[in-house]
Amino acid sequence: MATAPQDISRSLQAFAAGFHEQGKQLSELQASSPSTFQHVILSLLLEARDTPKFRFLIAYLSSRGLLAQFIRGLRQVDRGLAALVVELAERMLPEGLSPASAAGPPVPDPEAGYLLGLLEAFSTGLNLLALNSGTVGSLNTRLRARLAVILGKAARTHDAFLALAEDADPRVRANCLEALWGCTSATARVLFERGTRDPHHRVVANALIGQYMQGNPASVAGLARMIHRADAASKSAAAWAMGRTGDSRFTPLLQAVRRAPGQDPVVVRNCLAAVRRVQQSGDGEQAQELVLRILDARRDARGLVTL
Repeated sequence: MATAPQDISRSLQAFAAGFHEQGKQLSELQASSPSTFQHVILSLLLEARDTPKFRFLIAYLSSRGLLAQFIRGLRQVDRGLAALVVELAERMLPEGLSPASAAGPPVPDPEAGYLLGLLEAFSTGLNLLALNSGTVGSLNTRLRARLAVILGKAARTHDAFLALAEDADPRVRANCLEALWGCTSATARVLFERGTRDPHHRVVANALIGQYMQGNPASVAGLARMIHRADAASKSAAAWAMGRTGDSRFTPLLQAVRRAPGQDPVVVRNCLAAVRRVQQSGDGEQAQELVLRILDARRDARGLVTL
């Protein structure tokens, strides 16, 4: 029988492969090590984005009646992210999405594809480490020693990360700040503060979300100011960020901006999506729970059919 690290490695490798292989490896992992399966799925859910790969994961979990329980677990880690998964599930499951219909375009450059796959696996592994390591002091000496080597190697990339945080491309700068969401370190606070003064709307939005997740009250006022900027790009980014927080205090402002005469259509769309996201998270947990109960009912109905 494979060890837990081997099981995790195989599952992450499979998730970088085709959809059939992904489902096969995940099913084998669930059968051989349910606890490891849970950690792997939660780590994958932490990377929630509307991509073919993530849609396959939703379809896979839904077909096995597992989606609702994992969303509830994700809610304990990140309420805004849980609301995003619920929104994607609502959008795709009524359409009967199959793994085959979710296939995306191939990567034209094999070397770039290999590097992207390696980086995705590394990212998922870091999520898994955060979920599964617990308090470092509670680990035995051998594990702490191994963890010291791994984290020491990661620390050597600190200067490279700081350089990327000042990259000329705003997408790179924005991704650096997103990677720090949930981090309370002094470096993260400095980068978030600097990000709020960035000339690009996406960078500013990610910085304000980072501050919000740190509990910085200035983030609420910052988002309110941002959505009142004259340009539609800033308004749209601020609306998206407000929805990402799941904070109901933003709802009246979002509604007011949406109803403003001559409002940009993209801003209206983002405001509507943000209001819906807020309703599905945090103070709107009852609405989110209703969707989860529907998923539970589907699972129970499948069980009755197979009896």
